[in-house]
Amino acid sequence: MAKILLIRHAESTANKGDVAFGNYEAPLTENALNNQIPNAKKELIEKYGINPDKYDRPVAASEYDRTYQTARELGFRAIDRIEIFNESEIYQSGELAGVNVIQKHVDGEGWLPEQELVRARQIIEDIKSGLIDYEIIFSHGMVIAGILSELNRHGAANEPDAKRGYVPLQAQITEIEV
Repeated sequence: MAKILLIRHAESTANKGDVAFGNYEAPLTENALNNQIPNAKKELIEKYGINPDKYDRPVAASEYDRTYQTARELGFRAIDRIEIFNESEIYQSGELAGVNVIQKHVDGEGWLPEQELVRARQIIEDIKSGLIDYEIIFSHGMVIAGILSELNRHGAANEPDAKRGYVPLQAQITEIEV
């Protein structure tokens, strides 16, 4: 079994403007840089024994700037940008226009778009088969929620949070075993 840290990107300007989905280039906010990043770095060091400044393996991030910038600001230097960790395109299609997907996820007891579930299943399978060999992955809230939901279906994840389901807070670190 592989232990992996899933890290949601820190707050970006896209999150502040409620235009996160499909926004590849949104940089992190001052709140992210001044509060969320230092707190996440402290947690990596104190809880997981990982000092990003001295970490010698590559980490993975989606192709979005906010995941890459989160990893860089934490101190990681070898960052592979990988498409499978991107948000699903369904969020950009208009099909979910006006839908609060986090609330729908909570109210629907783990609801996720089918694209997200397919992506999560593929990520888990790629980890199990060794195609994905990272200890640390930076991605997006709904991607991580998909992975956790799928792991939960097989009894390998904790119960969802009553307010957020499996959608992590910004810069939240979630440890999984696959």
